[in-house]
Amino acid sequence: SGSSRSIYPRGVKVRAYRSKLLNLTDATKSTVLASGAGTFEGYSCVFVGGRNNQETGGKISFAHCDFRDYHTAALTLISTATVAPSVVNCVFAGSANGLPISNSSATVTLDGTMLVNNYYGKPNGANVPLPTLQVAGPLARDETTLTPFEWSPLVGAAQPAGVSWDFYGNPFRIRPAIGAVEIPPTF
Repeated sequence: SGSSRSIYPRGVKVRAYRSKLLNLTDATKSTVLASGAGTFEGYSCVFVGGRNNQETGGKISFAHCDFRDYHTAALTLISTATVAPSVVNCVFAGSANGLPISNSSATVTLDGTMLVNNYYGKPNGANVPLPTLQVAGPLARDETTLTPFEWSPLVGAAQPAGVSWDFYGNPFRIRPAIGAVEIPPTF
């Protein structure tokens, strides 16, 4: 927490499962920075603070992740980014300090095959396609545990993304909730 880069893959593949990744909410702090031949894959993870950057040659993939308190943007493709990211079934809870996704790449054109079933608390930056789910405010979930309520628009709104378990170890349903946490099995 507080380092310039918490995770910095440059020539390796890093995977995080059911993890909480933290950094300061600051424009100079990256939680993940992928460049060169480096890749980062996050599954059912919660990201608090920082920002996630994709640089030349690097690739970031997120499935069923939650982002909050980020600065500048939760995910930024810098101007020299050359590889398309993959962001599926994620919640960008909104931040007064930044955009959910920012694309400054001169070569990567984002589309609906790269950004699938995501929930944005506020509009994205330029060069990012409109979401399939409407930009909205309250998520109808417990903001401490991130567990959606039964009536939440997140529930059953996602397509399977190859992720079996949520952040707490509960199985995702056939039609999973969007975000890192599935509704409790008792619902």
